[in-house]
Amino acid sequence: MRHPDAPSAALECLVAAHRRIAAVIRGGHQRHRDSGIYEAVLGAPIPDLNVLYCINSNAGRDELSAAAARMDGYGLPWSLQAPVSVAAGAAEVAASYGLTVGSTAPVMAKRLVRADAVPVPGTRRARGNDSSTYLHTLAEGFECLPQLFGGLCEGQVLDQPTIRAFLAEKDGVPSATALGVQVRELTGVFNVTVRPRFRGGGHGGAAAAAVLADAYRSGARTALLTARPRGYDLFRRMGFVQIDTWVVFERHRAGAGPAGR
Repeated sequence: MRHPDAPSAALECLVAAHRRIAAVIRGGHQRHRDSGIYEAVLGAPIPDLNVLYCINSNAGRDELSAAAARMDGYGLPWSLQAPVSVAAGAAEVAASYGLTVGSTAPVMAKRLVRADAVPVPGTRRARGNDSSTYLHTLAEGFECLPQLFGGLCEGQVLDQPTIRAFLAEKDGVPSATALGVQVRELTGVFNVTVRPRFRGGGHGGAAAAAVLADAYRSGARTALLTARPRGYDLFRRMGFVQIDTWVVFERHRAGAGPAGR
C-alpha cells in the first residue's frame, strides 16, 4: 500500500476500513475490483452505509454500471462516492440510477504521534456487552431511530480486534460515540457524534481523541476520516488537514449518514 499521505492511497485505506465493517456485520458484504471500484454494504437503510466507491479514473463505464446495477438490486438506499478528480466520470452512471450530487465531504488526515496516546479521561471502550448503550447513544447523536443502524452496533462488530468503539461519558451518563477501524498502520475514524444535550462540552472531541489514543497504542500512525460540516472545525483543531474531497451521489437520504461522519 502506498503512503497514506497520498490522497489516492488515503481513499483506499478509508474504503478498506468501511469494507472491514461490511465483512463482519450481519447482512453486510463487500466486494472490490482492481480498477478501483469497491462495494461496501452494511445492510442499513442509510445511503452512507451502503456505498459504491469509484476511487480512480481506471474504472471503465461498463464495469461501474455493472456494479451500480448490483447495488441497486439490494433494495437499500445507497450512494455512489468518488473523489472530486473522478466524480465527473462517475456522474453519468450515477444519473442513470437517479443519483444526483447530494453533498461533498472533505477527506482529512492526521499523523499520529506519541502525544496522541495519552489516555482520555471520561472515555471508555464499548465492547459487545455495551451494544445497546452504544447504539442508543449513536442514534440520539444522529437524531434518528436506532433501528436504522441495522447490525452496526451488535456485539460481533464491537468485539472485533480491529474495530474499536468508544463512549464518552459525563457523570457516568453516555454523551458521545466514536469508532476506529484499523487497517495496517492506519485507522479510519467513524461515528463521531454527540447527544444533543451534551453538545458544546467537548464530548465529541474526547471520544475521537480516545480512538486516536487507542490507535497509536495499537500501532497506527495515521488517522483518516470523512468530515461533515458540524465536525469539520473540531477535526481541524485536533490536527487533521484536508487532503481530498468526496463527491456523494445519492437518490435520497433515509436519515443522517453516520458511517465515518
